[in-house]
Amino acid sequence: MIKRKLWVFGDSYGVHLYEDPKKKTEWFWAYQLAKQLGCSEYINRSGMGVGNEYIQYQINQQSKSIKPEDYVIVISSSISRQWLIYDSPHLSNFHVGNLQKIIPRETYEAIRMYATHLMFDERNCLQFAAMLGWVHYMTDKHNWNTIVVPGFENEGFPVNHKYNVHGSLFDICYDEFKTSKDEVWFYNDFCKTRDNRAGHIIKNNHYILTEKLVDTLTNGTDLRLDQGFEKNCISKDNVNFLTGQLSEAPRADSGAYASGAKAVTF
Repeated sequence: MIKRKLWVFGDSYGVHLYEDPKKKTEWFWAYQLAKQLGCSEYINRSGMGVGNEYIQYQINQQSKSIKPEDYVIVISSSISRQWLIYDSPHLSNFHVGNLQKIIPRETYEAIRMYATHLMFDERNCLQFAAMLGWVHYMTDKHNWNTIVVPGFENEGFPVNHKYNVHGSLFDICYDEFKTSKDEVWFYNDFCKTRDNRAGHIIKNNHYILTEKLVDTLTNGTDLRLDQGFEKNCISKDNVNFLTGQLSEAPRADSGAYASGAKAVTF
């Protein structure tokens, strides 16, 4: 019997929120996907706030361990993120409002100057396309079964050359809110600035995403991230709905922003 592994590389869309391996969110889409695909092991190297360079780095680190019979899911991050601090890849999302409070002033000033004077969309787009090209090259060279699941940008980029993928995980995440005011209420008041949705989507949509990915990976059907999910369901007037739809938020000292090997053997 062939033993297959499911590898997941990406940003916070691939993070369970739980850091304790014994407390995995078992309804998380990737965990369920591994079980439904009959994988013997599930390895997740996603990290909060990381950029595409760091995701590429993680894939390269594990490339010798990935076999042709395995499944590889790459969740692409936003093109605006850059891995600028070697030991803090989670700060690739340096557009966060409180950055100056969590890094040295000299480092903050260097990043501010970089973002102001050295960063522009054309290069971000080229870097993203180059990263995707490298993923496709490694896929072809090593005969991997790889699908790129866009976290953000999709249209206009060579996201996949084996599967057709429409939309992004951001579409699912954002469409769950009934209004923009409900989105602000959810993040600031209900969750106290920490998104309590595992992978930024509700439990019901984890099940839908799992089924869609199973269909795509086994039958080659288009992966539609832009339709077929629950929408407009999070609102201030629908609090009861959120019961059972969220994952427990990590403790402040849990290292939730760190990226490391998360392996589960079935």
